[in-house]
Amino acid sequence: MGADIHLVVEASDTEQFVAPQAIAFFEWPRRSSLFNAMNNRHKRDGLVAARGFPEPASGMANFHYGLHVIDDDDMDSALAMPSIARSEADEALRAGESHPLVYRPDFISAPHYSRCSWLTLAEFRRAVAATDDGELHMTLECRLTIDLMVNIEARGYFCRMIFWFDL
Repeated sequence: MGADIHLVVEASDTEQFVAPQAIAFFEWPRRSSLFNAMNNRHKRDGLVAARGFPEPASGMANFHYGLHVIDDDDMDSALAMPSIARSEADEALRAGESHPLVYRPDFISAPHYSRCSWLTLAEFRRAVAATDDGELHMTLECRLTIDLMVNIEARGYFCRMIFWFDL
């Protein structure tokens, strides 16, 4: 059974991403060699080490990566957005399976997600080149993401992808 790479593309008019704007959400098929290069799990020169979830991040990134913490008996709120009961959230935080999202009170990272990080287009291209087959077997979703980021940067904006692995 495979896991997926979840990814949000964001744009900003500043390199610091003070107020990032979400552009698109993608789910890529599992490709461990690419994800390992994106996180630099093998500590190769020229690749970026995992940075964790960026703060601030767009609402879309927070929504897809995080869970709203609700009271244990508040099932009505659970219907409004992806949620987790407070007792489960407290346990996930104690176990180190999750962390609070700084800019979103009452949100934590989803415990079933792992190894979140972010890359610019240039950093991502270096990661792709470091895989065994480079761009040879890149999926359509991956190619579309690159094209989107190229177009954003061509218009004078800064661009990054925030990604994580689904366990």
